[in-house]
Amino acid sequence: MSRYLHIYIIIVLCLFSSCRHNIEADGSAALPNGSVGHIVAPINIDSLANGHEYVDLGICNHLLWATMNIGATSPEQVGNHYAWGDTVAVNVNLGREVPPVNGSVWNDYRFTNIDNANDANFPTMLKYNTNVKNELGLDGFITLQPEDDVAHVRWGGGWRMPYRSEFDSLLMLCKYEADTLNGVPGYRFHGRGECSGNSIFFPNNGAYLGLSLMDGRNSGFYFSRSLMTHGCHNCIGVRLNPEYMCATYYYRYYAQGVRAVMLPGEKLVSQVSLETSELTIDVLSDSLSIQATVFPSDATNTNLFWFSTDNRVASVHPVTGYIKPLTEGECYISAISKDGTCMQSTCKVRVIDSSHPNHAYVDLGVSNHLWWATMNVGAESPSDYGDYFTWDEASRLDWGGHWRLPTSQEIATLLNDCHVVWTERDGVPGCEVFGPKESFAYSNVSIFLPASGVLTSSGLEHLGQLGFYWASDIPSDMVDCAANYTFSSDGQVWNYAPRSQRFPVRMVYSRDR
Repeated sequence: MSRYLHIYIIIVLCLFSSCRHNIEADGSAALPNGSVGHIVAPINIDSLANGHEYVDLGICNHLLWATMNIGATSPEQVGNHYAWGDTVAVNVNLGREVPPVNGSVWNDYRFTNIDNANDANFPTMLKYNTNVKNELGLDGFITLQPEDDVAHVRWGGGWRMPYRSEFDSLLMLCKYEADTLNGVPGYRFHGRGECSGNSIFFPNNGAYLGLSLMDGRNSGFYFSRSLMTHGCHNCIGVRLNPEYMCATYYYRYYAQGVRAVMLPGEKLVSQVSLETSELTIDVLSDSLSIQATVFPSDATNTNLFWFSTDNRVASVHPVTGYIKPLTEGECYISAISKDGTCMQSTCKVRVIDSSHPNHAYVDLGVSNHLWWATMNVGAESPSDYGDYFTWDEASRLDWGGHWRLPTSQEIATLLNDCHVVWTERDGVPGCEVFGPKESFAYSNVSIFLPASGVLTSSGLEHLGQLGFYWASDIPSDMVDCAANYTFSSDGQVWNYAPRSQRFPVRMVYSRDR
């Protein structure tokens, strides 16, 4: 049983005393300002509600909704605004905020570290970090833990912030209309089924961006406890507005209102256990899964969220937990409970390659993670020209394993998908080929192709000016020619040249061969 959620069963159903409600003859409870609360029997929720009024709208297993916002004393009051995961209201103590820096207020957000940020608009997350772009403090938490859930921190008992799915149910299952309560505009939501006579009012409260209140009279902004799993800096909330009325995502520093909920029969996860704490996988293996066990087995929400600390080594499906090995290295795979307790278990995963190439290579993140040799055939360093071959000689080269000439299509990925810079390495002119700019994992990975010219009967020509590298393709209408990668300081193309020409060779390693 959770340390903060205690449920007491009473035998006599008529003994119901909760939230100072007055029991009506029809079994409902009269609430202030025209709201009606449905009796939830036989569960006594005194210890869960802690004196705060609630309404049952007949959705989400009779989830109980607070009749007013955190910080309010009546349903029409706006109450307090909180950044996501913060427990100090920004509109109670505005002095703690500082003006935006470079258009951002991340510098005042509780779980950021601006000092470790390359970009002040996208700082490192110190908690609730699921994004490999922020490698410090990866934890995979996707829902607020109790100590960061302002509804639980402020009201105690069984109160918490709603999940995104619970807000979705409110918007999709309940009838609602624009309403005004004691002169305050907002929206009223009506219950379903046996709770159709019940309703709650959400005042238009706006949202704070730094010190500025946005859209204060026109929209209601309310946070869920759910993080946007594919956007580490974003969380899920709802906007109540004639043009929206839907769940959407926000930067975590947008301070919004909080409407607390509780589920009297909720049983929280106390432990997550994986069948093993260490695992070794061959990079050529098929995807596999690790068995996870949730305790207690009858927890209300036994769903898990899976994540990898390094998706370059091994990725994991966030729902099924299937692990796909990608390249040699080590990472950690974790399974985390999605009920807000954030209970987790972690397995250390080591990926090996049983057919590891015997030459240095780089994965540029293109051509289905084809590996490119770091130097030319016959070279002793990346800036060394190496040996020169006719196409027929190059096609017969045997580096062992799965090494081969690249195809013209694979060379085309260098032109179309990679970032190529004319530069020098060790004083040798050539092209530095980086992985795709938009890929965090590969944008700083590169290979150097020296401008090694062509070897003719007269000697080396175009040295330091042009680079020619053989591909494996022979055009059907020009059998005496073969494809090659040609570049200079002015640009790069893939072209055809007589097979008798002598060019250097840059090999690739194909694990699928």
